[in-house]
Amino acid sequence: PPLIKHMGGRSASKARVAVVLSLTGVSATSPPKCLERDVRRCREEYDRCLIEAGPAGDGYRELACGCADEFYGVCARDTGCAAELYAECVDALTAGRCDDSSVCGSRCVDDDDARLSPRIVPVNNYSPNYLKFSACFQGRNDRSYDKYSLVVVDRCDRPDLFYDCPYWIPPRTYTALAIARNVSYLRMHYCQGEDDDFACFSPVDYYGSEVWFPPSVDVDNDNGFCDTDDHCPGSFCDHLRQPPMCAPKREDQFIGPLADFKQPNWERRHNPR
Repeated sequence: PPLIKHMGGRSASKARVAVVLSLTGVSATSPPKCLERDVRRCREEYDRCLIEAGPAGDGYRELACGCADEFYGVCARDTGCAAELYAECVDALTAGRCDDSSVCGSRCVDDDDARLSPRIVPVNNYSPNYLKFSACFQGRNDRSYDKYSLVVVDRCDRPDLFYDCPYWIPPRTYTALAIARNVSYLRMHYCQGEDDDFACFSPVDYYGSEVWFPPSVDVDNDNGFCDTDDHCPGSFCDHLRQPPMCAPKREDQFIGPLADFKQPNWERRHNPR
């Protein structure tokens, strides 16, 4: 499976971020544990980076967003604290008017090929479960296509044929998954447990192609009721709906300016009727 290079500007910093993220190891049987001592050390470096970026002015935003990329996109993952810092990451990048919130999202990549652009799949996890993803790259069955003009996707019929995504989507989190464009299908497991004792069950497959893929993964969206934005990590509580519900994320929200990323009138401005 190919590596998806990081999206957006700040290419030098992002290329380094992409390589480090792809090497971040996460247990396949439980979500990562947050190493708080290590992340505190990283936060000190982050604060120093912001100071060295200088006073607000020409070029400051670019440098400050680069600092955030390193802290949230590299250190938070390396220390297993990405889930705990996810909402803070979105808030920090929004306040800094950074261009790309995929730093806060999840990556399902390898480092074989850094040339391909990513496919960003929003994941709206309304459920109380962790979500564990894996990707199948078997592609279509050429014999069926050549002989019968029938498109049949070959299955990953053994666990070792799947590429395990190295990050679990936390419960009740609204984020995105970066995947390769040649993924045949994604497999999602619901996972429950605590510490190292997790059980994953009820796999669901999402099929697509290099041309088209489901625009989002929405899980248990009948459970998204909220009172405040704090109930919707990475999103906002949409009080225009009754009862209020956490607003789902869309692809263009992850690859566009973040200034209005969490505003209730986002959909009205970007999808006028």
